[in-house]
Amino acid sequence: MRNQNNGEPNYRLKARELFEALPWPGPDIEAWRRSAFRKIPFDRYLPYARGDTGESPPPEHSAAGLPPGFSGRIVFEEGVMKEAALSEGFGKTGAEPESFRRSSPGGDVGRLLLRSAEAAEDRVQAWQIAETTHGLSLRIPDRAVLPGPLLVEFREGGVDTCAAPHIAIILGESARADVVVRVRTGEGARTLVNFGASVETGRNGHLNFTLHQEIGSESRFFSTVRAFLDADSTLDFGEFHLGGLFVKTHSRVDCTAAGASLRMFGAYIADRGTHRDIGTVQGHRSVRGTSKALYKGIVAPGGRAVYQGLITVDEGAEKTDAYLSNRNILLGTGARADSIPKLVIGNNDVRCTHGSTTGRLDPLQLFYLASRGLPEKEAKKLLLAGFLGGTLEAVPGPYLPILEDGFSDVVSRLLDAGEA
Repeated sequence: MRNQNNGEPNYRLKARELFEALPWPGPDIEAWRRSAFRKIPFDRYLPYARGDTGESPPPEHSAAGLPPGFSGRIVFEEGVMKEAALSEGFGKTGAEPESFRRSSPGGDVGRLLLRSAEAAEDRVQAWQIAETTHGLSLRIPDRAVLPGPLLVEFREGGVDTCAAPHIAIILGESARADVVVRVRTGEGARTLVNFGASVETGRNGHLNFTLHQEIGSESRFFSTVRAFLDADSTLDFGEFHLGGLFVKTHSRVDCTAAGASLRMFGAYIADRGTHRDIGTVQGHRSVRGTSKALYKGIVAPGGRAVYQGLITVDEGAEKTDAYLSNRNILLGTGARADSIPKLVIGNNDVRCTHGSTTGRLDPLQLFYLASRGLPEKEAKKLLLAGFLGGTLEAVPGPYLPILEDGFSDVVSRLLDAGEA
């Protein structure tokens, strides 16, 4: 998968070719019309160097350092893999996690990255894969079952730095795995994070993939997730955006073969002065595919949230069953949420529906909780936790308390600041 002329992998060359051919996003592109992309000072940010110094050796099959319930944990700090631990049970599956900071991957991983590069729809997406600064590839053999979730942490940081981490997952036939990716920045960081993920599931495989983003208030976050599902395979994908000054995401999953099944869950919080623009595509390209997307947002006064959800059904994708729902809670005057669900249907023998609601906390519920002696802040916190609950149902059990604590901390901060 490498170009013989200069040794660069084909996926980087293709992504750079598309980067040069595609325009920068602007108000003339529908997916970007509601995000002030051109106000971002890109010239300020400098990328991490793509050297190989300071990187740790391959992961050891040891439980040392593993959080309870996890079968593996790999930590990158500012582009360098610093920690890696895998349980003995993980090692017995034959799964292969490898860093590709040191060298760009070839083989099946290079082919998958090329597939993702070819699907880039704008310069930001092409830029992510062309200039990936560090990443992890994970190959899970046919019929292998990971004994617990794999936690991959990307800890980015620095002032006026640009980080472009990527994770590539290839799930074999009838294999099962849970993978959690956590992206965050350090205190005082002013970083642009351009995250990417590429996923392939083999026939009858099941992958649970969770993305948890909690970068700092002065950092910006882009995300491009591409997944391709083979026949009768299943993907549960969750994305949760708790931080960042500016967040723009594009998550597209294509059911490429008969009987593929997809569930997408997401939640986001936009506090004062922040912007969230979340985009999803449920792509049905073959028969008997099913998909469900449920995304929910909490928007504080002075915050802005946009959700753009799309279901596409190709002409030959009979018996497709797809559903899309977006719900938002506005916490006060000056909060804004735009919900834009769309259907593009090329076949009549399908069932595709969508729904959208935007409202405020129910005053009758608040009154009831107050009558039971609950202080107003605690009542609001309880109602907001209940509102988000449905989006967390696929999060792996060992990670659920971490994510719930993250949401609780952000909501508490909003309440303490009087923004709810």
